[in-house]
Amino acid sequence: MTHLQFFPYHNKLIRFRCRGNSEWIYGVILDIIEYGQKKASTHYSFIPIRLLDKWKLAFRNGNKTAMKRIEKDIDIKSIVNAEVINLKTKQPITKQPSRLQLLS
Repeated sequence: MTHLQFFPYHNKLIRFRCRGNSEWIYGVILDIIEYGQKKASTHYSFIPIRLLDKWKLAFRNGNKTAMKRIEKDIDIKSIVNAEVINLKTKQPITKQPSRLQLLS
């Protein structure tokens, strides 16, 4: 994915597939890698859904070491499919029709 294609999924709970992998990966992708530490502009931090609560706690406590242990580097160019998901069901969130669409 390009930056433009990835924008709707940035900082959201998503499931995605990477090139060469047919399994869904669940989590959040954030742009929190410091500029000087990035290998490329398309490198982001991935937080797996199963470790999200631990990462949030480390964030609230300002424990950057614990946060870094949880985060994995990911290159968004390797993502071939992504969907925003519901945390409880881990299923894609379908857009509800707008009120205007329902009235027409």
